[in-house]
Amino acid sequence: MPQRPTLQGISLKPNKNNESSFCKESYNQITIPGKCDQQSMEVMDLQKICQIGVGSFGFVNKTRHIPTGHIMAVKWIRSTLNKNQEVAALKDLDVVKQSLECPYIVKFYGALFHEGSCLICMELLSSSLEEFYKIAHRCLREIIPEDILGKIVVATILALDYLKSNLKVIHRGWNIWKNPSFFA
Repeated sequence: MPQRPTLQGISLKPNKNNESSFCKESYNQITIPGKCDQQSMEVMDLQKICQIGVGSFGFVNKTRHIPTGHIMAVKWIRSTLNKNQEVAALKDLDVVKQSLECPYIVKFYGALFHEGSCLICMELLSSSLEEFYKIAHRCLREIIPEDILGKIVVATILALDYLKSNLKVIHRGWNIWKNPSFFA
């Protein structure tokens, strides 16, 4: 019987097309475009600024990469997951890692393993659609204009199409975030 994926050992067997496999040795490195190319990374290189989210697998912190000063999102996936949660968490890591070519999917910088937990380092976006809606609706007393909603829908469809067409993934658990230049 094949061994199940574990965050401790990071061993996800290749799929039937041999497209995906995890190797712990390929992690504990970070690449930040314009800042650093594939340098080693340790948990002490990361400085938590604040928590920006909590989910079923763990939490997300706004974090400073100390060697470069770059601010990013770091998703901490707990090591106390059950079998199904571990598989889903490893697939999430794999999808983010393989989606570098899609401009509509958050950018992956690297992953780190610390005390059995997996830390996924990603591009930090300015706000979620939910936060943007609350500001527009409650504070400004305005609805989001149709042309802006159209951009959001198109970007979401293009991201989902990329996942299905290129990675054969139908991604059900997704969040919509915006980058600072989205409305420019």
